[in-house]
Amino acid sequence: MYADLDTLRARHDRPEHPELTELTAGAGADAPDLDRLRRALAAASGQMDLYLGVRHRLPLAGLSDTEREELARIACDIARYRLWPDDAPETVRVRYAEAIGVLEQAAAGRLRLGRGAPAPRLGARLDSAPRRLTRRALDGLC
Repeated sequence: MYADLDTLRARHDRPEHPELTELTAGAGADAPDLDRLRRALAAASGQMDLYLGVRHRLPLAGLSDTEREELARIACDIARYRLWPDDAPETVRVRYAEAIGVLEQAAAGRLRLGRGAPAPRLGARLDSAPRRLTRRALDGLC
């Protein structure tokens, strides 16, 4: 996973605004539902792998601290968005869209992460026998 519970809670569940606690355990609760937070983080990491696995071998290797922090931020923003039941606030939607934009850049090859080997390219290769019906082979038959 790209982020852990402590990172998610530090980013989005501050004492003055316990957003994650309210989303997972209800208003007035003392602590968030940690199982729901773990599931949201796991889903966010899985979604990130779908994008990152297009161009990068997973798990990512050789990440700098900055890259690790950026991936953790993206995972937290995706998990936070997934925790909203229906209509997330605009700031949550915008951060989610920005996170997906970064992942799309990585999938398109415009953003390279770490020092790991690129993922193997998937594609088709067509091999066939040499052409037999050529103008020279048909010469004189018509």
